Amino acid sequence: MENRIEYVYSCSNAFFTYLNKGEDLDLLIKDLNRIQTHADENIGGEDCTLWFKFGSDDTLATDIRDIQNDLTSYVNRNLILSKMERVIGIAVDDELRVFYS
Repeated sequence: MENRIEYVYSCSNAFFTYLNKGEDLDLLIKDLNRIQTHADENIGGEDCTLWFKFGSDDTLATDIRDIQNDLTSYVNRNLILSKMERVIGIAVDDELRVFYS
């Protein structure tokens, strides 16, 4: 699986905007879906989706729907927020990785 580096900045920026501009979930999902559409048009692939790894030790494959569900869940909200905060920093091990498959 290949880290789609061309989408890391856009996705990180969407997370940063969400965290620092009022936590507008609709805007975050709209931004991520726009990036998804770009990947669909430029990479292609049947039934493919963007998914994320939040740092080098993340063992999950989190997609846009997971993010939306987690941000509206009392149980998972703080976990996804901490993951998003982690990847907008500058530490190398905390880099966001974006995949498309």
